[in-house]
Amino acid sequence: MTDPVRPVVMRGALSLSVCSGMVWLLAWVGIAGAADSPQAWLERMADAAGKYNFRGTLVHMCGDKVDVVHIVHRVENGEVTERITAIDSTGREIIRTAEEVMCILPDQKLVMVDQRNAGVTMPADEITRMPSFASVNPAIYQVEVLATERIAGQDAQVIVVSPTDQYRFGYRLWLDTARALPLKYELMNGSGRALEQTLFTEITFDEKLRQSDVEPTVAMDDFVWQRTEPMPARAADASRSGGWECAVLPVGFELTMARSQLAGDNESTMEHLVYSDGLASVSVFIEAGVTDAALQVGKSQVGATVAYTTIIDGYLVTAVGSVPLKTARMIALSARPVNARP
Repeated sequence: MTDPVRPVVMRGALSLSVCSGMVWLLAWVGIAGAADSPQAWLERMADAAGKYNFRGTLVHMCGDKVDVVHIVHRVENGEVTERITAIDSTGREIIRTAEEVMCILPDQKLVMVDQRNAGVTMPADEITRMPSFASVNPAIYQVEVLATERIAGQDAQVIVVSPTDQYRFGYRLWLDTARALPLKYELMNGSGRALEQTLFTEITFDEKLRQSDVEPTVAMDDFVWQRTEPMPARAADASRSGGWECAVLPVGFELTMARSQLAGDNESTMEHLVYSDGLASVSVFIEAGVTDAALQVGKSQVGATVAYTTIIDGYLVTAVGSVPLKTARMIALSARPVNARP
């Protein structure tokens, strides 16, 4: 596919960066008895990852791309630490704690560190994370409990979350019946076809995991370290003078975050807004001083993640998320400075 959107989209939105094969996993494994009601299952899933130690092999499939990683997930006093290792020739690892995410790239002798509470995130962390499902709006999603199946040697309860309109995708979840951990996850379009799929091919639960089991296995003595710098966070109301907002949104979408963050050149800043309905989310990036406008507008897509870019009042505006194209286009085209309200 020819990508009509210039690199600013890739650096601010669609780029999966050098950690592309693993970043999709960071939040997926971080949200994961019999419960009868759909909501009860989802609430159990939201709590499960903070309760159980496990290790296993995860496969992520999107189009023709397949990524395989090994994960070790350790819980101590409610605090989660994970080590995620790519099963390929790169040997890349991610170490994730409550405070930071460390991406280790032996093939580039590089370590990228993101402080999780710093007001910025690793590239693509927000647009690829699995929703928490802890609170589903019944006005825009219907939740149904189906039959049980076997996934990775475990009994799994199938849960389907279906949108009530065409502005968001649906989800299929396979939850371990004993613990409610997600063993398999699908993002599906309006016809029920899976756009992305993530599943354990094998998983074991181990109460005796040690801290050394989740520490880096790569010697990093001569590596270059890159750390993100915190940027001041702002309240998610976009009401400040000179701020931006998106005036037309699908039902249920609300502004959940607004901040300035470093652009790809690490010198200039861009505005970053996030709109969400509780499950689906769209990030909007607004950047000034962009040239070659004719080469920047249009749509781009990586798997189920789409981006729509346009020029508004001399600013490059990109809306990106795992949503239908019509949703990204609607939100991007409605962006405007707050002081431009009629």
